[in-house]
Amino acid sequence: MKIFFTSPYDGKKIYQPYIDRIVKTIESTGATVISPEKSRQYFDSFRDENLKKLGDHDRVHYEFVRQGIANADAVIIEASFENFQVGHEATLAIIYNKPVLCLSQKKDYGELIRHEAFQGERYTDRNLESLVLTFLRKVSQKIRSKRNSSLTTQKKSPVNLSSTHKNIAVLGSINIDMFTKVPFIPKENDVVISTGLKLIPGGKASNAAVGLQRLGEQAYMLGKIGNDTFGESIISLFKNEGINTDFIDTDSFIPTGTVMVNVDARAKNTIIVNEDANTRVNKKTITDFLSAIDKKIFSIDCFYTTLELIPEIISYAIKEFHARGIRIFCDAAPYIRNMSESLYPMIDILSANEFEATGMTGITVTNEKSAGESAKKLRSKGANTIIITLGHLGSVLLEKGQTDPIYFPGIKVSAVDETAAGDAFRAAFVAEFLATKDLKRAMELGNRAGAYAVTRLGSFEALPTREELEFFHH
Repeated sequence: MKIFFTSPYDGKKIYQPYIDRIVKTIESTGATVISPEKSRQYFDSFRDENLKKLGDHDRVHYEFVRQGIANADAVIIEASFENFQVGHEATLAIIYNKPVLCLSQKKDYGELIRHEAFQGERYTDRNLESLVLTFLRKVSQKIRSKRNSSLTTQKKSPVNLSSTHKNIAVLGSINIDMFTKVPFIPKENDVVISTGLKLIPGGKASNAAVGLQRLGEQAYMLGKIGNDTFGESIISLFKNEGINTDFIDTDSFIPTGTVMVNVDARAKNTIIVNEDANTRVNKKTITDFLSAIDKKIFSIDCFYTTLELIPEIISYAIKEFHARGIRIFCDAAPYIRNMSESLYPMIDILSANEFEATGMTGITVTNEKSAGESAKKLRSKGANTIIITLGHLGSVLLEKGQTDPIYFPGIKVSAVDETAAGDAFRAAFVAEFLATKDLKRAMELGNRAGAYAVTRLGSFEALPTREELEFFHH
């Protein structure tokens, strides 16, 4: 169990003995404390590379707090020195839906902050440990309950069709991404020393599923993993996100896919993909899913596919979902995969970045004008609604039935890692379009999500919730 703990800096001279008691009580349960109070852990975050990457001490501190809360099971705040300004820690905890215990000798902040995840307590010298232990016991029980419910989930269980979210089938690769920072992108015979290594779920389709789920949709992931530790960890993380994993198959004879990502100081990257189990996805996965739809076990509002799997499977899936009248969104990635142009008319919305659009049309896409020309070329080949993304420059939309592309400028931010930008854009676009049927609003939210994602390192951690996008917007 991981607990994030914090207290106002200015109050430490007065309340340090109580702060120490709280930390000691948390650690007495075997829980891990993530906190600015743990000086070695906290000061280590102010390494030169982090300061250079994020710009100043305040941003490093905020990122430490954000990631600490995001990865914790619960948050405890000692707020005796506050006069209701409990701070962004409580806000972030509520955004990330983490249980919060706010302790104060002066006031019960639960009377001022009304939220199911927020618990305020006025403590004394006598009851401090008891309040902390009672809260931790509840958190532990919640974790066990969640774990037990996930273990007893029935395979392919029906979904409540009256819910307000949209059900989206996502087809593509499932990988473990290995991220490391390098001083520059290596060339032939180069040897570089990297810093840091993160192992997190990845694959463009996997990122889309996580992105859609965090934006309030219900994602059904279709794919294959290996019978290994990587595969188990991915399934566990998907379930924690709320993604339906009933149609992820396991192959006992080939490992889970892996991706090695090098990110340099400019936030540029190189990606090496070892597809492994992803190459074994077969028609049976698709037919089992379609059979559940045909039997009305659940309904699907959209089919989201990438080109990561073998072309035969992608083609089969697009044709079958199209035959059932289900809306299809296609992320034409990676650009090394070819897609038959005969599939274009079956795809409702076709999305490509500048590299993919260049490969599909022969027009070198570098800016708004060339992106528009590329979109028109795709239209001439039978494509319907077309989106061309241009990284930090923004994106271009050519709507079905229209002849003039519309340009949506990018949002200027300080980029840390561009890896998840496109996946965040597409997930937000699809979620907003399914909710509103407004392409322009969907493009704007997609741009915002892409801009948010580049301010974070990695792909999985960079994908935003709606609350984070609203927070980022303001």
